Amino acid sequence: VPGLSLTVDYYNIEITQAISGLTGQAIVNACYEDPVSLDNPFCAAVFRRPSTGNVFSDFTFAGQSSRTFAGLPDTVLPVTGPGFLNQPFNFSKLKTRGIDFDMAYRRKIGGADVNLRGIVSYLMNREFFTFISEPNRATNVVSVLGDPEWEGNFSANVDFGKIAIGYDLKFIDRQLITAYENNFAFQGRQPTNVDGFPVRFYPRTFYHDARVTFEPDNNKFRFYLGVDNIFDTLPPFNASGVGEGSAIFGNIGRYFYSGVEVRF
Repeated sequence: VPGLSLTVDYYNIEITQAISGLTGQAIVNACYEDPVSLDNPFCAAVFRRPSTGNVFSDFTFAGQSSRTFAGLPDTVLPVTGPGFLNQPFNFSKLKTRGIDFDMAYRRKIGGADVNLRGIVSYLMNREFFTFISEPNRATNVVSVLGDPEWEGNFSANVDFGKIAIGYDLKFIDRQLITAYENNFAFQGRQPTNVDGFPVRFYPRTFYHDARVTFEPDNNKFRFYLGVDNIFDTLPPFNASGVGEGSAIFGNIGRYFYSGVEVRF
């Protein structure tokens, strides 16, 4: 097909003796989910307050500044140190496998230059072997927040000469609210907390952007007007759109902009 190009990339990566950092929640999970003992490198990086007989503060994180109980005022806690150390850890290995599709179409139709492009990523496998005491035990992160199974972008631009119109679409597949192992069996282990939340997944999310550009005959000026996140899509449920994982969602609502470019 004239003007059509298609690229398919398959990757299968395994890194042994990996050194990587983890989020605070991942460090805490790795500490308490260790199948052998709490005497592990991850627990050594987690700091909790000791037991003093105070039910509001006992065993809370040293860096935790408040605590909430249903029906009671928030409890303010003095920060006595860090809650955890986000430091590099030695892993047995990291594995990931997937396919990236990139299709583009460019052609002149009826006096207009038409450019279409679609990029789709399919995450088939992603496992972190983080348990030092049991090196063959993996944590599956496919469909966990920040690692959707499917993700895609589509763009369409039509240039009529003086006027050009552009449209962009971003798709993010549904993602689990909690860890994969909380919800599904993995490596022969049964799920640990199926009823932890009333729903399992953040919903599939779409973002739509549009832009119009006008360029007079003299080619010295270019005026543009656009809107990002046309339908004012915000992070779902309790997601903040900030930090590792949650940052996959945009946290800025509908956004209008305009401007002019001048060539000298």
